Amino acid sequence: MRELDDDERAILAALDAGVSDADLAAMLRDLAEILRGKGGHVAARIVEAASARLEAFGRSG
Repeated sequence: MRELDDDERAILAALDAGVSDADLAAMLRDLAEILRGKGGHVAARIVEAASARLEAFGRSG
């Protein structure tokens, strides 16, 4: 298993510190774009669905 780089450590630290639902949904959309760019179309679609559900949950709560 490889070591995490500084950017990955910063992201994990932000998640551990607590990220708002809106910020997490935005992070998921960014992740979907990255995955799609690497050919991970199915994974990207799953992440987009999770982002949409999180946003919908935030609007209903």
